[in-house]
Amino acid sequence: MYHIVDSSYVHGLQDANSLLGVLPPGWSVHVCSDGSPLFVNDETDVVTTDDPRLESLVEWEGIIDSSDHSQTVQSKERDQQKQTGGEVNADPRMLTEALKARGVNIQRIFLI
Repeated sequence: MYHIVDSSYVHGLQDANSLLGVLPPGWSVHVCSDGSPLFVNDETDVVTTDDPRLESLVEWEGIIDSSDHSQTVQSKERDQQKQTGGEVNADPRMLTEALKARGVNIQRIFLI
């Protein structure tokens, strides 16, 4: 039996569609060489690392990575909670508690 303690790849879960639904019309996702996603709105030419399906991070602020993916888009290295100063290296909106609050049915998978 294995216990996965970090991110993992599961075929068919690309672009978090099973967790967040499909991207809004006009949006597409492009994958950077380091595997991180860029969201592009072909209608407005907006390019962002923020997923358009997620609410704004009010209580968190991004800590910018010094190595940009491009000259026009900066990539967050991690997020810091404004009130406590605590940091996470994953999007806090995609943590287990946040997904459960959004109504996503989270299940443990045991690998044997």
